[in-house]
Amino acid sequence: MTTRTRWFVALNVVGALLCAGALYAVGPSVPEGVIPAVILLCCLGLVAEALAVWHANSVLGSVGFIPYLAAALIAPHSSASVGVVAVRVLTVLLSE
Repeated sequence: MTTRTRWFVALNVVGALLCAGALYAVGPSVPEGVIPAVILLCCLGLVAEALAVWHANSVLGSVGFIPYLAAALIAPHSSASVGVVAVRVLTVLLSE
């Protein structure tokens, strides 16, 4: 990886962590009905991650971002970000 790429990735990670911290600081309590929605959308994200899509030049893609985006829009709470991170970690660990 080039130095510019490392800086880009590092700044994105720092920005994501800051946004997640701000999201938790704004609403630390979990509203009623959020957890079942997040669990459902994370399960859908897990299924979508399993359905890989082949693009041109043998590039493998995923449509898993669709349930993740829906989770963020339906349940804008820190539990949605925790669920998405858990599903991504699980899929990466299972794919290796």
